[in-house]
Amino acid sequence: MANPQPDWQGELARQRNRIAADRTLMAWIRAGLILITVGFGLVRGVQITQPTLADRLLPLGLLCVAMGSGWVAIAARDHWQESQRLTQPTYRYQPRPSLARWFGVTVWLGGLLAAIALVWGGVLHPG
Repeated sequence: MANPQPDWQGELARQRNRIAADRTLMAWIRAGLILITVGFGLVRGVQITQPTLADRLLPLGLLCVAMGSGWVAIAARDHWQESQRLTQPTYRYQPRPSLARWFGVTVWLGGLLAAIALVWGGVLHPG
């Protein structure tokens, strides 16, 4: 019995999907690093320019760092799952929830909480 010809189109499609998943992971890492940098930069910048406000803005900086770190972890998990699926001989597309939508929602909520904390906490208008 002769060996069947390899499915080159299928293998090339898998390779393209794996490379796309790698690019997507790198984009999520960049987005997470931006949030982490904003968190550190906010706290450090305020420590230098307005030392009396540094303690008040520390929770906001920590929120940014936590959100960025969390999203890098979520994206790494998603990438690992997709990589595992690509190794299966019967790989098929499966619709999944959009990470970008949830990322946008969490950043929006984080910004809303930060704005409320800044106004309500008296950071913008110290009394």
